[in-house]
Amino acid sequence: MNEYEINQLIVEANQKVMQERLDAQQQTKNDLLEGTKQLAEQRVQDLADLKAKQDAHKEVAPVPEAEELKQLRAKAEAEDGQNELLALRKRFATKEGE
Repeated sequence: MNEYEINQLIVEANQKVMQERLDAQQQTKNDLLEGTKQLAEQRVQDLADLKAKQDAHKEVAPVPEAEELKQLRAKAEAEDGQNELLALRKRFATKEGE
């Protein structure tokens, strides 16, 4: 075997080692990307689950029925009217008492 053939074998061996290193680096990169993707998907799912739990726990105050609102309004107006009437009576009684 001459020097050229020996050098050729060394070059081929070096190329093979370099290709194996590149393949290993690419595989590591792919593994990291896949792991990152899985973590991101899990995080998105966790956030969606948390939001669903928060939405489920929100308490919504019951809205009074329309009839109940009408009754409350009528009661308030009646009380206001009675208060005005009492005020007028007091005023009138004060004027008569003078």
